Amino acid sequence: MTNIFGTPTKGAMKTQLFKIAEGALEKDGWQIERMVGTGKSSLRRITKNGESKVVSIRTSQDTWIAFPRAESDDSWGTLDDVDAVVPVSVDDKEDPKFAKVHLIDGDEMRSRFNRAYEARKEA
Repeated sequence: MTNIFGTPTKGAMKTQLFKIAEGALEKDGWQIERMVGTGKSSLRRITKNGESKVVSIRTSQDTWIAFPRAESDDSWGTLDDVDAVVPVSVDDKEDPKFAKVHLIDGDEMRSRFNRAYEARKEA
């Protein structure tokens, strides 16, 4: 994974990617609000047509996203708290030209992360 604190440029890119994700959600008709007091800066509540979801916006400068495991290793940190994930990544880590934004159901993302985690443990 990219160390976003490695250079000022990487920190600025993280901020820009986060804004791109929020802009894409707004363009799709979602209203976005910060979830104050959660201690998780990536969490947002999005609402559209009376439907409300808690999402985690994850940025990537190398096309990979991550979620930490809980200290007890029996669950995922932030991933277990969301209805959906909004990954936003650059198209090319060496020479980014544009961002790719997705809205992925939380159950689907947890299933993918669980499968990958089990495969890593078996290997």
